Amino acid sequence: MGASNLAVLEIDTRIGYVPLSTLCHSSFGRWTQTLQFRDATSRFFIFRSNKQRGRSLDRRFQGIKIHSGNAFLLIPPSNFVGSGGLAYIRLHAPIVDAPAWVLEPEPNSNEREEIPSPLLAA
Repeated sequence: MGASNLAVLEIDTRIGYVPLSTLCHSSFGRWTQTLQFRDATSRFFIFRSNKQRGRSLDRRFQGIKIHSGNAFLLIPPSNFVGSGGLAYIRLHAPIVDAPAWVLEPEPNSNEREEIPSPLLAA
């Protein structure tokens, strides 16, 4: 995916929406309008990115994966055993820029944002 300048956010629809809300700081704005596709258990958001690295996520974000760099990912129309296939949600949606929380901050940047743990907030 690095050569294509794309990053893909994959959300397991069974367990990923609560961790996603934490990751995006409950900001469901323009990024939700990007080109998307789905299979039986996941939803995929395709973003434009000039960086090759997606953010590394820890165990708090189970159900969420960020594909970037040299990742290999099937796109619609694709079928494989156990999924029922992949389908676009809105085929003609634009591909928008990746939100900052999807991408790994630059190494010499002070952007290294700490995402708060819901366990520490109590």
